Amino acid sequence: MRRAIDLRLEPLAGNIGLGIGLFSFILLVPLVVGGIYHEDAVELAKAFVVPFAVTFGSGFAMWYYGRHAIEQMREREAFAAAGYLWLLMAAFGALPFVLSGVLPNGIDAYFESMSGFVTCGNSMIADVESVPHSLLFWRSLTQWVGGLGILVLSVVILSRVLGGSLLLVKAESPGHTITRLRPKIRDTARLLWGIYSLYTLLGTVLLWGAGMDLFDSLNHSMTALATGGFSTKNASVGHYSSPLIEGVLVLLMVIGSTNFYLHYEAIRGRWRKLVRDEEFRFYLAMLAFFTGVVTVDLLVNTRYGLGNSFRYAVFQVVSFNGTVGFFSTDIGPTGPVQWPGMSLFLLVVMMLIGACTGSTGGALKAVRVLILFKAIKREIGMIVHPRAVIPISVGGQVITDKAMRSIGVFIILYVMVFLVVTAVLLGTGANLASSLSASASALGNVGAGTDLAAGTYTFFHPVAKVALILAMWFGRLEIYPALMLFFPSTYK
Repeated sequence: MRRAIDLRLEPLAGNIGLGIGLFSFILLVPLVVGGIYHEDAVELAKAFVVPFAVTFGSGFAMWYYGRHAIEQMREREAFAAAGYLWLLMAAFGALPFVLSGVLPNGIDAYFESMSGFVTCGNSMIADVESVPHSLLFWRSLTQWVGGLGILVLSVVILSRVLGGSLLLVKAESPGHTITRLRPKIRDTARLLWGIYSLYTLLGTVLLWGAGMDLFDSLNHSMTALATGGFSTKNASVGHYSSPLIEGVLVLLMVIGSTNFYLHYEAIRGRWRKLVRDEEFRFYLAMLAFFTGVVTVDLLVNTRYGLGNSFRYAVFQVVSFNGTVGFFSTDIGPTGPVQWPGMSLFLLVVMMLIGACTGSTGGALKAVRVLILFKAIKREIGMIVHPRAVIPISVGGQVITDKAMRSIGVFIILYVMVFLVVTAVLLGTGANLASSLSASASALGNVGAGTDLAAGTYTFFHPVAKVALILAMWFGRLEIYPALMLFFPSTYK
């Protein structure tokens, strides 16, 4: 009998420590923002310098322990490293919220940090406009860094061993496939961050020109492209009541929810690859369909006219389907206009579907839903023509039976986790509408919701908050790398 391979501590600790060490330096960036806005130096040091020292010291200790085994990481250890690294990043990222006094409760601070790094956007801060600029920027920075993944950033260093770096990217990379843009994974990581930074700069300029001040423009550009949804205003994007700002953000949200390989091709002048991509066309078709239905529903069942019905519909559809979480109007029970039940239901459906593979978005991903539809069509066709051989293909590539089984199992597992989290929330006293939308939002890393979950999540019971934290973590890692850490066989 073949002996099981033990999970080795040295390569695990070494790689996690390296990731934490790299991450620690972004804790110093908000100091610049705090200095620009003349914030108290002592408070800034307490909020960011102390966490930096703790984080860097912890990362260095772990790296030092496993430094000789970093390049010996195997697949199981890579997936474990991805899972544990997200948990630790969120823990260290919570320190500024706790030490600044913005969120003194540990669970709330961890929730806020996890929500940032997984680009979810659900928040525990009731009044974000009272938070110092440095902390607001920190919230946005966690989402911006989490957008393409901390591990994709770390891979620049880890790529000295191609196998280890690829394993880490596979464990965390958005979507279920990886397309190399350059021969070396390190060059691919650099190129992705270059494209990401360019879009962020362009988005900032466009929002600034549309009427936002420079600080808000930068923050909203960062969180829109990261499909995160953290805002510097209590009313989110609705604070500005500007169709022009909303239009710019719709563009940025669509960019963030599109496969970055297609962005790379488009920048190189190969626009046809973008417009011919089957998943991208399916995603745009979904946006158009849901926008049309919600527009009609709002027009018929609310006091909105055609213009406002379309304006609010297109923004919320792109925000929910792209797993962003911005609001251009209050759709909760205390909002100025009560949204119809069908529109709210469709928004929850969109949160479950999500964005494209290879994007910063979350949830099931459009391509899995597309393949599911094609599988249903094939089964119906085989009932009519039992002897027919009907392959399923996407983008000219035939989907193998093994891939079909994997996708089917993942969808079932996703729904099961969604139902379990919903049941936990119901068990703590939350109502059905809030529980369903909060679960879909957390697992899909959306950051939006309906009913009471359309606002901050402070009303949830501590047990519910922990369940939502785990759901966000599961969703960001696409379930498997997180789930495997709960099986004893992983460590044998």
